[in-house]
Amino acid sequence: MNHYLKDSVGGVQIETYNDKNELVRSLKGKNKAGINRVWWICVMNLP
Repeated sequence: MNHYLKDSVGGVQIETYNDKNELVRSLKGKNKAGINRVWWICVMNLP
């Protein structure tokens, strides 16, 4: 996944939800200005 930040920020949390509004995956993103990339292995969060 790619995400864009206009300015650097304190922290980035990327969350993906399914059609039932249940959290599927939570990832930490980079907090630098510009285009950032997060790698997601397509599995659900482990308990």
